[in-house]
Amino acid sequence: MCCFYACILSSNEDLEDSYPTIIYSLSDDELAELQSEFDLLNNNKIDTRLDQFGYTGFTADYRASEKNISDSSTVIQMANSALVKNVKFTNILNTSMLRVDRFFKTPNGSWKIFFNEQVYKGLRIDGTTIVVYLNSDGVYRIDNHFYKDIYVPGKAELSESEAKESLIGKEIGLMGHYFTITNSVFSDKKTQRAIIPVHTDTTIEFRIAWEIYIGEPGCDWTIYVDIITGEEIKIVQNFMT
Repeated sequence: MCCFYACILSSNEDLEDSYPTIIYSLSDDELAELQSEFDLLNNNKIDTRLDQFGYTGFTADYRASEKNISDSSTVIQMANSALVKNVKFTNILNTSMLRVDRFFKTPNGSWKIFFNEQVYKGLRIDGTTIVVYLNSDGVYRIDNHFYKDIYVPGKAELSESEAKESLIGKEIGLMGHYFTITNSVFSDKKTQRAIIPVHTDTTIEFRIAWEIYIGEPGCDWTIYVDIITGEEIKIVQNFMT
């Protein structure tokens, strides 16, 4: 059984469909059924536990490798194949969706491969870095997954300039360092749109947001503002010196 998708109706009649897309957590029985299906598909060789939505989650399994794999192209091919084979649980339809960020051999002889975050309809989906672990026996761990069937509005109700204007006067800070947002602190870095999965205990809402960069000496921040509702979705401090 797959995750059930639903939406919250928007009060804006100009939207072609309802927004935002929401997925709901599965029942214990549904999740147990999917876990059994995943384990059978992989001959019980991948110890990954599915998350509450039925997708590959996070584990803490590390295995030593008895035989050495020295060819990095073979390693990447093995990782790609495992992700596509488990499409129902990873949402990886084909290898064209995957871009390797980096990879390395661990001290125990296994390999760890990092894949870039998902790009969906031209938009980055926040928090979707996939990590695959494998050794000479094959893939034994898949951390994280991609998403599917996300509604992306054709146009923003809130322009980039309006989103920035809504932040003017806001005070942000961390660890005792605070400042008030003014026009002068907006970074020259190009503002992008991104998909931000907003998690609760039982749901994930997929918000489309302006990715706005704020900077001043010693600090660099990213603030995400919903392109439809104008809500501030997330604030990230990128570094501090």
